[in-house]
Amino acid sequence: MISTINTLGLDYMTFGNHEFDLTEEKLFTRINESVFTWISSNVFRVHKFLPFGSNISHKIVTIDGVRILLIGLTINEPVDYVRFVDQPLLSNYLQTDIDIATSVPQIDLILGEHEHENSYNLRGTKFVPIVKADSNAFTVYIHRCTFNLNTKQLRIYSTLTKISSQVAEQEKTAKIANC
Repeated sequence: MISTINTLGLDYMTFGNHEFDLTEEKLFTRINESVFTWISSNVFRVHKFLPFGSNISHKIVTIDGVRILLIGLTINEPVDYVRFVDQPLLSNYLQTDIDIATSVPQIDLILGEHEHENSYNLRGTKFVPIVKADSNAFTVYIHRCTFNLNTKQLRIYSTLTKISSQVAEQEKTAKIANC
């Protein structure tokens, strides 16, 4: 799976709960195989506030002078080799996303996935999009974001795309995925 993701040109990724189905050793192996950066804002080593693996807690990306904060939150999974901060926060997946959208005014977009079915919700006073594609890459959301530097207005255009035989394969990715 990691070798396939590596071919996509992905820059950042966060842990899903199923990463923790692996043993600590196997998960470290997968992390070390990654050419992208793992972001995890609430998963740490047991008994320490050190990041798990080589992940970072957040990333600030600057595009045309606009600073964009990326964070990644993972739902609590019962494993003995990591510690989850704010465990109760992440117990009712969509409702948690809604709570975050309504209580943290600095958040402009929430990308989620745990419900395994696509959904698009607008919540909070700013109508923050909470966007979830289907599980197992049956669909993906493509987000196009524009920010007007003069008015400071952010616009997000989201499109749900079904992954099917009509979507052209990238030769490099198909070669790895079909091995």
